[in-house]
Amino acid sequence: MASSRASRNTPARPFASEAVVMLRERWELEAVYYFLRHLYRRFFDLNVFGIGEFEDALVDHENLLLSEIHTKLLRSLLNRVDIIITTWPGELWQTVAQRRPDWSLVREHLLPDGGAPLYETMDVVVRLRLLHALTEFFMDDDALCEWAEDKVEAEELRIEPIGTDALHAEYFFFTHSVRLYRSSAPKKGGGGGGGG
Repeated sequence: MASSRASRNTPARPFASEAVVMLRERWELEAVYYFLRHLYRRFFDLNVFGIGEFEDALVDHENLLLSEIHTKLLRSLLNRVDIIITTWPGELWQTVAQRRPDWSLVREHLLPDGGAPLYETMDVVVRLRLLHALTEFFMDDDALCEWAEDKVEAEELRIEPIGTDALHAEYFFFTHSVRLYRSSAPKKGGGGGGGG
């Protein structure tokens, strides 16, 4: 009797959608979340959000959190105030395509006429990779680096692996989302892995 009462009072946890599972398999999810939520949330004046909210935002292309993130990042990166929640998808694609024209992701998704694909038609992994590229552009931005020198401790900028396996793949544990990620093992005679 007691166990059935407990199960009635405890809501069933829904299973993650296929899109969320795809996101969770990507190391970029944690990298972008860490960048936005823990390192530069104050710089971009973003509201506090959890990893689940971030996953949901990437899945739902009309999500206000997703629009807020992209709009604020693009405004800051491009030093433009005319980017709004209805124009950021085109600005995102244009920015990434201009800065990384030879990137396979850009080449694979260009329309036959050379135009930009619609953001809402992209799968969640492509959306995540575009947002990750956008955060990488900030790492080259002098204003952000100057701000970070004063506000962010050096230890916060790097997450060290917690160990390696027999194939030399590194393992990273993210305490804020309680997730473990494994990097790709280095190729023989080549550099380190990192996935992506």
